[in-house]
Amino acid sequence: MIIENVKRIDDKISFLPCSEEPLSAEVYLIRGKAYTYVVDVGSSDRAYEIIKAIDKKKIIITHFHDDHMKNLKRLDISEDMLFLGDHTEKILESRVYSDEFVKCGTVVKKSLEMTDGIKLQICPIPSSHAKGSLGVIVCNEYLLIGDGYYCSSKGYNVSLLHDEISVLKSLDFTKVIMSHDEKVYSKEEILSELEAIYAKKDKSSPFIIV
Repeated sequence: MIIENVKRIDDKISFLPCSEEPLSAEVYLIRGKAYTYVVDVGSSDRAYEIIKAIDKKKIIITHFHDDHMKNLKRLDISEDMLFLGDHTEKILESRVYSDEFVKCGTVVKKSLEMTDGIKLQICPIPSSHAKGSLGVIVCNEYLLIGDGYYCSSKGYNVSLLHDEISVLKSLDFTKVIMSHDEKVYSKEEILSELEAIYAKKDKSSPFIIV
């Protein structure tokens, strides 16, 4: 089935590109045998319409920022359909969301693997951008990292960046897809860039400004 505005990465992965008005991150659709796995739900009406129309789905939220998960407020989903990080769970339980969204889903605190005609691995990834970030590895090839590569407004946290590099080196993937960027990167490119940033650390500061 062809869905308007959705682009294809390969025969397993397609995505709805991000938008600026409203700010809404890419929504990734991974086709399994029994389910479609939706990585992030965005905040736009178009993202909502596409996700709502998928009959059998499971949803993975990479992190708690509104452009990645705001549509959770209006999607009718059960707890067994949702996977999220520990800090995302805290945000959903906060006053901002709790009146409209009360289902917590499966909180992923260590690597979780699923097989459904494809192999999926959901893994926590240390990130300067957002606490409790998750990555999704598809068939040991693509890592969907959300905003996990990016830093915060303060820059890269030295300790978190060190841990992120270590975790990424340990994971089995060859390509990286990050939100707000349609280019597909190699694992080597991403690690090289992060290591170059880490090399700029200064003992006088817990952050690296880029």
